[in-house]
Amino acid sequence: MFYLEALLNRAFYEDFESIGFQKSGSERILNPIQKCEANYASFTLLRGLTWDEVLKKGTKHFSEEFSRFCDRKMSEIVAMLEWNRAWPEPLLQAFFGATKNV
Repeated sequence: MFYLEALLNRAFYEDFESIGFQKSGSERILNPIQKCEANYASFTLLRGLTWDEVLKKGTKHFSEEFSRFCDRKMSEIVAMLEWNRAWPEPLLQAFFGATKNV
């Protein structure tokens, strides 16, 4: 259980503070006040996002960067665990909740 938790923590937190959730992300907003406002707007949008909305529209509808982040992290976890089957919905829902909270 601890090993799985460590893998998930590594996958989730590795790039979450980087621009665009990527290690090599470039700054799109140079003004620190505007950057703060944009980050807060993104946080507010994702904070209110529900699982039902994701099922209906997908994460890409709300944020392409967040959608790419989720896809990349899911792929990393699948590769680490050498998993080759579809994720059951409760696991996807838990993954979405954890990723959104990161």
